[in-house]
Amino acid sequence: MIFHLTAILLIISYSILIASITIGWWRIEEFQNNQPILKVKLSIVIAVRNEALNIEALLKSLSQQNYPQDLYEIIIVDDDSDDETVRLVEEFVSRQAEIKNLKLITLDKNDVWGKKAAIDKGIKASKGEVIVITDADCTAGRKWITTLASFFEKHHLQMILGPVRMNDEGSFFG
Repeated sequence: MIFHLTAILLIISYSILIASITIGWWRIEEFQNNQPILKVKLSIVIAVRNEALNIEALLKSLSQQNYPQDLYEIIIVDDDSDDETVRLVEEFVSRQAEIKNLKLITLDKNDVWGKKAAIDKGIKASKGEVIVITDADCTAGRKWITTLASFFEKHHLQMILGPVRMNDEGSFFG
C-alpha cells in the first residue's frame, strides 16, 4: 500500500514538474533580433566521437550562417573517433574552400579522454569572446549565430542556454 501511494505521489510530482517547465517555456518572450551592427566574436566548440552520420549536416548548417565568417570560428575536437568522422570533416573543408574559420583538433594520446576533455581542449584553442558549445547531432538555422551574438550584445550575460528542438521524423519520440 505504501509503495502504491509513493508511486502515485512521484507520478503526480513529476507531472507537475513537467507541466511547470512546459508552461515556463511557453511564457518566455521570443527574442527580437534588432541589433543593426554585430561585432562580437564567437567560438563554436563541438566535441565529436563517431559522428560520421551527423557531422556533415552540422557543418553545412554552420557554414550557411548569415553571420560574418571573420567573426566566428568553428572548432571540431575529435575524441578518438574510430569511424569516418575526421575524414568527413577534412573532406568538407577541402570541398568548401571559402570556409577559413574551421579548425579540426584531435586529442593527443597523452591527453585525458572524454567529452569534457574534448570541450576543454576546444575552449583553450578558441579565440572568441563568447564560447558556444553544441553537439554534432544538431543543426543550426541560418540566423542561429546572429541571434546568439545579438542576445549577448544586448544583455551581456555570463551564460546563455537554449533549447534543442527535435525533428519530427514520424516516430513517437520525434
